[in-house]
Formats: sequence, structure tokens, C-alpha cells
Amino acid sequence: MVIQNPMKVKYIKLLNAEELVAKVVEETDTILEIKDPAIIMLRPAEKQGNMAVQMGHYCPHTKENLKLNKAHVLYMGEPHTDLVNGYQKIFGSGIVMPNVQLNG
Repeated sequence: MVIQNPMKVKYIKLLNAEELVAKVVEETDTILEIKDPAIIMLRPAEKQGNMAVQMGHYCPHTKENLKLNKAHVLYMGEPHTDLVNGYQKIFGSGIVMPNVQLNG
């Protein structure tokens, strides 16, 4: 079964513990095709005891989309708005979404 996706940005955790953010192009029962993947790395923040998120190109030496074997994907989900905004600034359109909270 093929699931067409309008290139929605997803958080992907691989079995080797790598964490990615990427646009999902297509998903089948066995393959996850992604575009513009970024690896998520944690680094010490300037404030003592805190961690900061850093992103870098994942497989920067390829031009085509990457096709991951889904057997190597531990899980996939919707990333937080802050993570999507950071990804869009570097790897996407540059358009960021406001972090809106509704009071009700």
C-alpha cells in the first residue's frame, strides 16, 4: 500500500538512535521516502546544565530523495512547532508558524 503525503515535515527516530526531521514524500509498507533530511543533535547550551538542539544536513552528498527501509525506523511522529520552525528556517521555505496557545 502506498501512502501519498503532501510532503509533511515529520520527526523520525531510527533504530541506530539517530533522530531526523524531514519531508516525507512517500510511504509504503517497506519504504519511507524522505526529502531534505536534517539530523538532530543535542549540544550543551550556554546556560549551565541545559541542552540545545542543533540541526545539520543528513547525507549532504546526495541530490535525490532518500529511501529508508522502514525496518530501520523505530518510530515517526509530528514534531513540535519549534522544531519545524528551525527546520524551515534552514532547510525549507523559511516560513515559520507562530507558537499559538488558545485560552478557553
